[in-house]
Amino acid sequence: MPGHEEPYVDGEQSKQPITARQYFYQDFCWEDLRDIVQPQGMEDQPINLGGLCGGDHNVRAWDKFHQVHAKHDFFKERRYLVKEFPDLVTFDRALNVLEIGCGTGSTVLPILRANKKAVMYACDCSDFVLRKACKSVGSAMTADEDGRFFPFVCDISSEKLPGWLCCSSCIDSSCHRPKYDFYPENGNQFHCVNGMDIVTMIFTLSAIPPQYMHHVVKECFSVLKPGGSILFRDYGLYDMTMQRFSARQKVGERLYQRCDGTYSYFFTPDVLSSLFKDAGFVEEENHFCCVELKNHQKQIAMKRVWIHAKFVKPDGPAAHT
Repeated sequence: MPGHEEPYVDGEQSKQPITARQYFYQDFCWEDLRDIVQPQGMEDQPINLGGLCGGDHNVRAWDKFHQVHAKHDFFKERRYLVKEFPDLVTFDRALNVLEIGCGTGSTVLPILRANKKAVMYACDCSDFVLRKACKSVGSAMTADEDGRFFPFVCDISSEKLPGWLCCSSCIDSSCHRPKYDFYPENGNQFHCVNGMDIVTMIFTLSAIPPQYMHHVVKECFSVLKPGGSILFRDYGLYDMTMQRFSARQKVGERLYQRCDGTYSYFFTPDVLSSLFKDAGFVEEENHFCCVELKNHQKQIAMKRVWIHAKFVKPDGPAAHT
């Protein structure tokens, strides 16, 4: 369930390639944007409680979204990620990566191409979009690169991640299955917190209502090896897309519901820090990325605000909480 993100502007696909530099660059000060937006009273708008639905509704909304956009690539490959997060390519040994909310594979493909030692495990709540991701990855990989992509269906907002992710023996016993199978639990009765080196969460957590976020983060913590990390990128408070929502679309504090039924939450570093630290993580990076893009056709400056973060699972007793 990746969030709707930067490739589309005003309903039209952006013709401008977005570079890695833009994802780090601070074109403007977030505090200056806050001082402009806050007086408009967005955060004082009443909450439309009637618009907030449960997890099953969110799954159905994303499945429908992916089916509607099945005939074209709504999400372009996020090639900037391997530059934004060097850990994805500088690991000195085999790398197990879990992508949460993989969608059509826009995060998976750049990582597999850039790091021949990476093995990607990927989940999504939509069986439909996982099958599309399988086709995309399968057609992009050469014969000698096969066997490095393992997708499975999981609604991370309410379900536990499968036990076979949690230790090397579980993973090894699952790898003989066809690479496009959606893996069930393998029947092991033990649990070991020693599986993934990295979890990527790219424009996914914002698509999940806040009441489910703690569960999501704890599940990610449970499958990471001690010393493993979560690499995070998502919407920041006062991003251009937030300002475009109407008052009736506000269904929670900083939470909005789109016309297609999907959600979008807008983070601050403080909120994100509290969420991940409560789950046991140590913060290494966590800040706004403020980028001004230009729609040349409409001569409009677009102020984008994203959150870039990295959280690490500590070694020692804290790793097993």
